[in-house]
Amino acid sequence: PMASMIKNGIMPTAEFEGLNLISGAGPTPMAFLAHFITRKNDRGEMIAPSEAIDRVSAMKAATIWAAYFTMREKQIGSLEQGKLADFQVLNKDYFSIPEAQIGEVYPLMTVLGGKTVVLRDEWAKELGTQPVGAQIKFAFKTEFDDGAE
Repeated sequence: PMASMIKNGIMPTAEFEGLNLISGAGPTPMAFLAHFITRKNDRGEMIAPSEAIDRVSAMKAATIWAAYFTMREKQIGSLEQGKLADFQVLNKDYFSIPEAQIGEVYPLMTVLGGKTVVLRDEWAKELGTQPVGAQIKFAFKTEFDDGAE
C-alpha cells in the first residue's frame, strides 16, 4: 500500500532481488519500481490501482527514503555536498519516457566511492574504453508466461 503509506507520512522503501545469482540475468531494477507506478503485476493485471505512486516517489523509495531506513541519510541517498557521490548513469530518461518503458531502464555505469564499478559494454564502446564489472543480461520480459498453451 505505497500510496497510503506516503499519504500517512511513512517513507516506504524499495528493494531489488531479481537477479539470478549464478547467471547474473534477470529483470532490471526499474522493472520493480514500475510495479509501484503502474500497479500492474507481471501478468499485466492491475492490482490495487489506488495505491499507485508517481515516479518521483518511486525514485525516493529507492534512494533517499532507503537511506533513512538504514539511518545513513547524512551520508547517502541524494547528491549533496558532503555526501558520498555514488551514482548511476541510466540508458533512458526515467522521468520522461512512457510508463510502459520504465522496466527497460537500466544502469550503463555505476560509480561507488568515486570508482567506476560497472561500465556496460555498449556504453564503453561509445566512450572508446573497456567495459568494467559484471555485464548483466537484463531480461525485458513484461508479460507473465507460465508455459501453458
